[in-house]
Amino acid sequence: EESAPLPTSTESSDQTRAFRSSSTELLNFLKPAQSPSSASSSLGSPSSGQTSTTNLSFSVQSGLDVYRALTDSFCNHTLRIPTKLNLLSLLSGPDDSEQVESYGNYASAWTVSSYPTVQGSRLGDPICDRFCVQICEGVTLVAVADGCNWGTKPREAALLASSELVRYVASKIATAKDVLDTSMILLKGMKRAHEKIVVGKEDMFDAGTTTLIGAVIAPLHKEKVENDRVLKWACMIASVGDCSAFIYRSRTHCFETITKKYRENGDVRDCGGRLGPSGDDGGPDLRNLSLYMVLLEENDTIFFTSDGVHDNLDPETLGLSPLDLGIRFASWSEALSSDSLNTLNQKQEFAERTLLDIVSLHHSSTTSSSTSSSTESRSSSSSSSSSSSSS
Repeated sequence: EESAPLPTSTESSDQTRAFRSSSTELLNFLKPAQSPSSASSSLGSPSSGQTSTTNLSFSVQSGLDVYRALTDSFCNHTLRIPTKLNLLSLLSGPDDSEQVESYGNYASAWTVSSYPTVQGSRLGDPICDRFCVQICEGVTLVAVADGCNWGTKPREAALLASSELVRYVASKIATAKDVLDTSMILLKGMKRAHEKIVVGKEDMFDAGTTTLIGAVIAPLHKEKVENDRVLKWACMIASVGDCSAFIYRSRTHCFETITKKYRENGDVRDCGGRLGPSGDDGGPDLRNLSLYMVLLEENDTIFFTSDGVHDNLDPETLGLSPLDLGIRFASWSEALSSDSLNTLNQKQEFAERTLLDIVSLHHSSTTSSSTSSSTESRSSSSSSSSSSSSS
């Protein structure tokens, strides 16, 4: 596909060439690798009862043949995507009012800030978290971006990345026949989002950087019965950085974490990856670029959040010690260095329990006040992003 024109750097021609090379890595690794033996992939093993969830992570530097890895690792379900998109609603924000945007009881999006106001100005403004949700008959497209650091540059980067990903995917999704096709379109959308951030800049380093998670929710061509569950939809996700996705299973009333690898080192200062000029060469940071696929039952709900939400589900952020979770270490740094896998799993389970407590509390509150709403006969998607202090 034709690439968008790239800016030149005011620093040096060598830097410009390096930037061009790095910015096309996303396209290069979509092609078959010259040396298949150099390909390497890491497929997450789904836990018990979660066999409908699959994830794949990869390193651009390893020369991975992504197409082959997808073919080998993902269950390539056929999808029923309309040949022409009929737009029902577009949720994009936040606007200045920072109000909830929603489409019936199918989708809801909200960006909030809990930073304090000092001398009439709220710290952290402008909010650099953005959401874009395009709801069409038969398919829903979602993007949540979190600009890195404060200021207008990361805000612009998040706005450009989230809107461009949805725009690009919407322009190509009618050609997708299955999970594999859709995943490849999402990856190309990531490339286009990166290019959109830097295009038109006289100096590429004038652009900001952002994390980005994008998703396509579409019906399966044929329903799949698995462990007494009737699975009707697939949700395909591409993510770079530390935005996250959870699924609420309506039948079992529990949460599952979809994006398990957003920040493995536990350092809240390191988002794990980002789009925009992130390195000395101006290329994106793709360390934790990952793909995920999860199958959905009727009335399941997907939550997409920025780190402002899920950091406040982290026991470390909330002031708990590893001992409070039954982890036999005095500090989180010691726990992560000595028993990383178990510590991350315990943190994940804590987040899922905390989310469940919040949902249960809300459900109890709305029930007691006699507030109810009908449930549509389709899976639900929820997009949420938040910028908040660690307190």
